[in-house]
Amino acid sequence: MTEFVKLKTDAYERITKGRYYKVLEEYFDPIDKEWCYLVRRDNMIDNGYYSQSDFEKPVTHVKCIDNEDCSDVLTVGKLYEIKNINYVGDRGLITIKKDNRQTGQYSSKRFEFVEKGDRVNYTHAICKDNETVEHKLTYGGMYEIVESNDSMIKIVDDNDEYSWFAIVRFELVTPQPQIYKLGAIAEPLEPLPTTKYHITYSLQYAEGAELADISKANIIQIEGEIVSKGRVWVIETEKGTVIIPFKAIIHMHPQY
Repeated sequence: MTEFVKLKTDAYERITKGRYYKVLEEYFDPIDKEWCYLVRRDNMIDNGYYSQSDFEKPVTHVKCIDNEDCSDVLTVGKLYEIKNINYVGDRGLITIKKDNRQTGQYSSKRFEFVEKGDRVNYTHAICKDNETVEHKLTYGGMYEIVESNDSMIKIVDDNDEYSWFAIVRFELVTPQPQIYKLGAIAEPLEPLPTTKYHITYSLQYAEGAELADISKANIIQIEGEIVSKGRVWVIETEKGTVIIPFKAIIHMHPQY
């Protein structure tokens, strides 16, 4: 996976502070006893070695923060692998693979750069692309991250099996802990669908435990609209957003 590094000093004449450069090679200088990056200089003709200490942490992905006029091919919050970065004057242009799997180039102002290693700090992933894996992932479903590396995450899929998926299929998040308490109220997460449901669920059910005797369980009934679903269902009610583990749901039917 290609890495890009941002220059944080103005000590050089042939590369520019604040710009991102593709890492062509890493080299240990035995004289200065430090690691260096080989990058293409601004003239796009020759390359040069520069101390790694003069650059910020490497990045391999960007997160979309603006999809105005291109919402059919870019998803806000989704991570995209950086294919290339070019500059026209001071304007940065990032090449990525769009949601339709074609390559496109967009202004860097549409994205936030995600430093290499930052992604592993997230605890959950919201599916934003389940193309070809609809039998394993639910679009909009939220999944707990079991394991991850720079390009892949391991989750428990919709079939209750451990599976690895590309990070770019997800928006990575670290929700507030109270969101995952059964029946907790939170702010609405996204625009709501139109169908309202009657939902019955058990307040006593805990992930990893057996469902208690239904006759003794604390049964809750609510009315709401399903915002997203997966192992954790997000349901909007008149009082706010309720997060319910999938296995806690006993019954649900549309309200007519």
